[in-house]
Amino acid sequence: MEQALKRTDVHFAFAYVILVALPLVGLAGVLKSGRTLSAPVPVGGVWRIQPGPDEVLTLSCGKTLSPAKARLIISQSGRSFTLSFGKMFSESGVVEGNKIRASLVTAATWTKEGNCDEETVINLTATLDPSTRLLVGMLAANRCPSCATVHFHAVREDQAETAGPN
Repeated sequence: MEQALKRTDVHFAFAYVILVALPLVGLAGVLKSGRTLSAPVPVGGVWRIQPGPDEVLTLSCGKTLSPAKARLIISQSGRSFTLSFGKMFSESGVVEGNKIRASLVTAATWTKEGNCDEETVINLTATLDPSTRLLVGMLAANRCPSCATVHFHAVREDQAETAGPN
Protein backbone atom coordinates (compact mmCIF):
# COMPACT_ATOMS: atom_id res chain seq x y z
CA MET A 1 0.00 0.00 0.00
CA GLU A 2 2.81 2.37 0.88
CA GLN A 3 4.55 1.63 -2.44
CA ALA A 4 1.38 2.40 -4.38
CA LEU A 5 1.09 5.70 -2.48
CA LYS A 6 4.69 6.62 -3.39
CA ARG A 7 4.04 5.75 -7.03
CA THR A 8 0.95 8.00 -6.99
CA ASP A 9 3.01 10.83 -5.48
CA VAL A 10 5.63 10.45 -8.22
CA HIS A 11 2.93 10.46 -10.92
CA PHE A 12 1.31 13.52 -9.37
CA ALA A 13 4.64 15.38 -9.18
CA PHE A 14 5.46 14.43 -12.77
CA ALA A 15 2.03 15.57 -14.00
CA TYR A 16 2.36 18.82 -12.02
CA VAL A 17 5.70 19.63 -13.63
CA ILE A 18 4.44 18.90 -17.15
CA LEU A 19 1.02 20.55 -16.81
CA VAL A 20 1.86 23.57 -14.61
CA ALA A 21 5.57 24.32 -14.28
CA LEU A 22 6.63 23.91 -17.93
CA PRO A 23 3.83 26.13 -19.31
CA LEU A 24 4.69 28.82 -16.73
CA VAL A 25 8.37 28.72 -17.73
CA GLY A 26 7.34 28.97 -21.41
CA LEU A 27 5.00 31.88 -20.69
CA ALA A 28 7.76 33.73 -18.83
CA GLY A 29 10.09 33.24 -21.82
CA VAL A 30 7.49 34.53 -24.29
CA LEU A 31 6.75 37.58 -22.14
CA LYS A 32 10.44 38.35 -21.74
CA SER A 33 11.16 38.10 -25.47
CA GLY A 34 8.04 40.16 -26.31
CA ARG A 35 9.13 43.17 -24.25
CA THR A 36 11.06 44.59 -27.19
CA LEU A 37 8.17 44.30 -29.64
CA SER A 38 6.07 47.31 -30.57
CA ALA A 39 2.77 47.47 -32.35
CA PRO A 40 2.80 48.84 -35.89
CA VAL A 41 1.29 52.23 -36.59
CA PRO A 42 -2.46 51.84 -37.20
CA VAL A 43 -3.25 52.83 -40.79
CA GLY A 44 -6.42 50.81 -41.35
CA GLY A 45 -9.60 52.61 -42.30
CA VAL A 46 -10.95 54.88 -45.00
CA TRP A 47 -8.67 57.77 -45.90
CA ARG A 48 -10.01 60.75 -47.86
CA ILE A 49 -7.46 62.25 -50.21
CA GLN A 50 -7.51 66.02 -49.92
CA PRO A 51 -5.94 67.90 -52.81
CA GLY A 52 -5.37 71.62 -52.41
CA PRO A 53 -8.21 74.05 -53.22
CA ASP A 54 -7.15 74.62 -56.84
CA GLU A 55 -5.78 71.13 -57.49
CA VAL A 56 -7.39 68.30 -59.41
CA LEU A 57 -6.27 64.80 -58.52
CA THR A 58 -4.89 63.58 -61.84
CA LEU A 59 -3.52 60.09 -61.64
CA SER A 60 -1.13 58.38 -63.96
CA CYS A 61 -1.96 58.29 -67.67
CA GLY A 62 -4.26 61.31 -67.38
CA LYS A 63 -6.97 59.68 -65.26
CA THR A 64 -8.74 62.18 -62.99
CA LEU A 65 -10.60 61.32 -59.80
CA SER A 66 -13.33 63.44 -58.30
CA PRO A 67 -12.82 64.31 -54.62
CA ALA A 68 -15.84 62.13 -53.76
CA LYS A 69 -14.06 59.06 -55.20
CA ALA A 70 -10.61 59.91 -53.87
CA ARG A 71 -10.54 57.45 -51.00
CA LEU A 72 -7.93 54.95 -49.90
CA ILE A 73 -9.51 51.96 -48.16
CA ILE A 74 -6.93 50.15 -46.05
CA SER A 75 -7.47 46.83 -44.25
CA GLN A 76 -4.59 46.24 -41.83
CA SER A 77 -3.42 43.14 -40.00
CA GLY A 78 -0.22 43.72 -38.07
CA ARG A 79 2.49 45.08 -40.36
CA SER A 80 0.65 43.96 -43.52
CA PHE A 81 -2.32 45.57 -45.23
CA THR A 82 -4.37 45.53 -48.39
CA LEU A 83 -5.49 48.70 -50.07
CA SER A 84 -8.07 49.68 -52.65
CA PHE A 85 -8.23 53.02 -54.40
CA GLY A 86 -10.91 53.51 -57.03
CA LYS A 87 -10.39 50.77 -59.62
CA MET A 88 -6.91 50.00 -58.29
CA PHE A 89 -6.08 47.57 -55.53
CA SER A 90 -3.07 46.08 -53.80
CA GLU A 91 -2.68 42.46 -52.92
CA SER A 92 -0.49 43.49 -50.02
CA GLY A 93 1.43 46.37 -48.56
CA VAL A 94 3.74 46.79 -45.61
CA VAL A 95 3.97 49.17 -42.67
CA GLU A 96 7.55 50.01 -41.67
CA GLY A 97 7.66 52.42 -38.74
CA ASN A 98 5.40 55.27 -39.80
CA LYS A 99 5.83 54.60 -43.56
CA ILE A 100 3.63 52.47 -45.80
CA ARG A 101 4.41 50.98 -49.20
CA ALA A 102 2.14 49.18 -51.65
CA SER A 103 2.01 48.35 -55.33
CA LEU A 104 -1.38 48.99 -56.89
CA VAL A 105 -2.62 46.89 -59.78
CA THR A 106 -5.15 48.57 -62.03
CA ALA A 107 -8.31 47.05 -63.42
CA ALA A 108 -8.09 46.17 -67.14
CA THR A 109 -10.78 48.71 -68.07
CA TRP A 110 -8.91 51.44 -66.22
CA THR A 111 -5.65 50.79 -68.09
CA LYS A 112 -7.44 50.75 -71.45
CA GLU A 113 -9.23 54.05 -70.72
CA GLY A 114 -5.93 55.66 -69.73
CA ASN A 115 -3.93 54.15 -72.63
CA CYS A 116 -1.60 52.52 -70.14
CA ASP A 117 0.47 49.40 -70.55
CA GLU A 118 -1.48 46.43 -69.12
CA GLU A 119 1.45 45.68 -66.82
CA THR A 120 1.52 49.20 -65.34
CA VAL A 121 1.82 49.10 -61.58
CA ILE A 122 1.30 52.21 -59.49
CA ASN A 123 3.55 52.39 -56.46
CA LEU A 124 2.18 54.13 -53.39
CA THR A 125 4.54 55.35 -50.70
CA ALA A 126 3.31 57.45 -47.79
CA THR A 127 4.27 58.57 -44.32
CA LEU A 128 1.89 58.94 -41.41
CA ASP A 129 2.65 62.15 -39.52
CA PRO A 130 1.88 61.30 -35.87
CA SER A 131 1.37 64.92 -34.82
CA THR A 132 -1.18 65.83 -37.51
CA ARG A 133 -2.48 62.28 -38.22
CA LEU A 134 -2.12 63.01 -41.95
CA LEU A 135 -1.02 60.44 -44.49
CA VAL A 136 1.36 62.25 -46.87
CA GLY A 137 2.63 60.43 -49.92
CA MET A 138 2.88 59.92 -53.63
CA LEU A 139 1.67 57.68 -56.42
CA ALA A 140 4.14 56.83 -59.18
CA ALA A 141 3.56 54.56 -62.18
CA ASN A 142 6.20 52.21 -63.51
CA ARG A 143 6.41 51.38 -67.24
CA CYS A 144 4.70 54.65 -68.14
CA PRO A 145 7.13 57.43 -69.13
CA SER A 146 4.28 59.88 -69.78
CA CYS A 147 2.74 59.38 -66.35
CA ALA A 148 3.46 62.04 -63.74
CA THR A 149 4.07 61.36 -60.07
CA VAL A 150 1.11 62.50 -57.97
CA HIS A 151 1.68 63.89 -54.48
CA PHE A 152 -1.21 63.74 -52.02
CA HIS A 153 -2.21 64.02 -48.41
CA ALA A 154 -5.09 62.15 -46.84
CA VAL A 155 -6.99 62.24 -43.58
CA ARG A 156 -8.88 59.34 -42.02
CA GLU A 157 -12.61 59.81 -42.63
CA ASP A 158 -13.57 59.66 -38.96
CA GLN A 159 -11.03 62.44 -38.29
CA ALA A 160 -12.24 64.47 -41.27
CA GLU A 161 -15.82 64.37 -39.99
CA THR A 162 -14.88 65.49 -36.47
CA ALA A 163 -12.61 68.25 -37.77
CA GLY A 164 -15.36 69.70 -39.93
CA PRO A 165 -15.05 71.21 -43.42
CA ASN A 166 -11.86 73.09 -44.34
